[in-house]
Amino acid sequence: MITNLEKLQKRIIEEVPEIVELKFGCKIKRYTNPRFKERSYKVIEDIGFAGNSDKVWINSVPFGSMQIPIEILKSEVGDNTGNWIIIGRDINIEDILYLQGQIDLNFDGLLGIVDNEFWFITSKKSYGLGIYWTLNKPLHLQTQTTIDFLTEIIL
Repeated sequence: MITNLEKLQKRIIEEVPEIVELKFGCKIKRYTNPRFKERSYKVIEDIGFAGNSDKVWINSVPFGSMQIPIEILKSEVGDNTGNWIIIGRDINIEDILYLQGQIDLNFDGLLGIVDNEFWFITSKKSYGLGIYWTLNKPLHLQTQTTIDFLTEIIL
């Protein structure tokens, strides 16, 4: 069964395709090698200098470590037929706010920031006063109530 989070991620990526572009921070996974199947990699550099724009550097450890990055062809990842599959970068509140200008959100309330939270103040009784997005966390780390609310107003 597809969860609200999965439905929401799919819809947001449809409207904000840069989430899955091979740029800094984009996550990819190697899926043909069982030894590395669960290891995520992140794009750390687009090798766009000297006319070489068809490769990226990736790394499986935090940025700034001493591990030498791996150089791969964008074509190995881009069509999902090579050894890699694109996961994308984390979905953040900026993507939700961008959607507000792209699609008609089913939202009848106010937006605001209080401390470290972005509030959606709504008159929908099932959400009480409203719901909030913790600003320093991506979509998949938000509360289930927040994910359910966003699913309701976006889908």
